Amino acid sequence: MRALFCLLLILPGIAAATPCDGLDRSKSLGGNTQVAELIAKQRQLDKLEILGSISSGGWTVIHAQPAHAEALYLFYAGDIASSSAVAEWSGAAAPDEAQQIRAWTLQKVPGIPPLLADCFAARVSERNAL
Repeated sequence: MRALFCLLLILPGIAAATPCDGLDRSKSLGGNTQVAELIAKQRQLDKLEILGSISSGGWTVIHAQPAHAEALYLFYAGDIASSSAVAEWSGAAAPDEAQQIRAWTLQKVPGIPPLLADCFAARVSERNAL
C-alpha cells in the first residue's frame, strides 16, 4: 500500500514533463522592444512585437507578431544583433503534426539543438506560444 501511495505522488510530476523542460526561458525576450525594433529593421518591417522566446546551446527561437502579417517563429544561431534569422516558420499545425514539424526543423535549421527542435515542435503543434 505504501508503494502505491508513493507512486501516486510521483506520477503527476512525470506526466507534467514537457519537451521544453530544462530549456532556457530565463532570458525570454517577450515584450522586449529593443529586440523587436532590431528584428523589424532586419526584416524591413514597420513594427513587430516579440511574443516569446526560448533558447538552448546558443540558439534562440523567437515568436514574433508583425504589425500586418501572420505571427511567425524566427530561428537564430548566436547573437540576434549580429546575425539574421537562419529560418522562419509561420502557419498553423495540428496536434498530431509534432513529429513532422520536428523533422522540418532539423532539416531547415541545421545545427539546432534537438531538444530545442522538440520544444518548438511541441509548442507549435499544441498551438501554444513559447
